Amino acid sequence: MRVQLAVFLLVIGVTGPGLYACSCKEPPPSKQAMEGSAAVCLVEVTKLEEEGQNRTVTLKVEKWWKGGDKEELIVSTSKNGASCGYGFEKGSKYLVYANAGEKDKPLRVSLCSRTRTEKEAEKSGDFKELGEGKAPGK
Repeated sequence: MRVQLAVFLLVIGVTGPGLYACSCKEPPPSKQAMEGSAAVCLVEVTKLEEEGQNRTVTLKVEKWWKGGDKEELIVSTSKNGASCGYGFEKGSKYLVYANAGEKDKPLRVSLCSRTRTEKEAEKSGDFKELGEGKAPGK
């Protein structure tokens, strides 16, 4: 019976009809990821809002490497990891690699970007490779 169930799941697909799982390639090295991003910055999450399948994330920017000089940035991501949504947590710090979204819409962040926690970015050498960055407003 278990073998039949396993074969059945393989035949119809584990995710079921109309459902998809996020699938990403390994992100490129930090400098290459920056070249392909609209914005790269070190941020702290100050606000999370959910609407439909999307999450809008308000970020306090500590340093910019690309794409701006403001003290605040708003990005969007899918609400769920299966749709490649990034799991931001309020009060946590991240090195964000954001991509341009639709015109007049917030920049997008996904699990497939090089976005990572500040600690992960430090450990992987992102800060060393990217250099100093600049404070907002400078």
